[in-house]
Amino acid sequence: MLRRRIATQSFAILLAFIIGTLAPQTGCTKQPRSSQYDTLTGIVETRDAETGELSVQEFPRLAGRSRTVLCVINKDAEVYVNDRFSTIDRIQIGDTIELIGHRDADPQLERFIVSFASITRILPPPPPPDLTPPPAPAAENTGEK
Repeated sequence: MLRRRIATQSFAILLAFIIGTLAPQTGCTKQPRSSQYDTLTGIVETRDAETGELSVQEFPRLAGRSRTVLCVINKDAEVYVNDRFSTIDRIQIGDTIELIGHRDADPQLERFIVSFASITRILPPPPPPDLTPPPAPAAENTGEK
């Protein structure tokens, strides 16, 4: 009985050792870095619709200072103005803009490559509807007296 207990314990230790050595090799590998996408929010200072370049005065983050960021909107980027699909040439200087994209891979080019842009403009309210009643139809003259 003692031999059986020792054999069972030895088997359990061997099994734990095998699992411990194989586990890192089967699925517990280092995961790739998370997406490099980032958000940027600010005010449009300049725009060049032909090149897709914007300069955006970034809103300050926590205790940081605001700065101007050169942004490039490529041809595949989605641009929305007041939740409607739009184009780069509809972006106006002074617009508040929210961008999703990534920093340029070349650290010497401090550019933000845009994949998605959303602009919310405060529009004036529509004119009030005309509530005057339509004119009454003219009485038909039937010739009866």
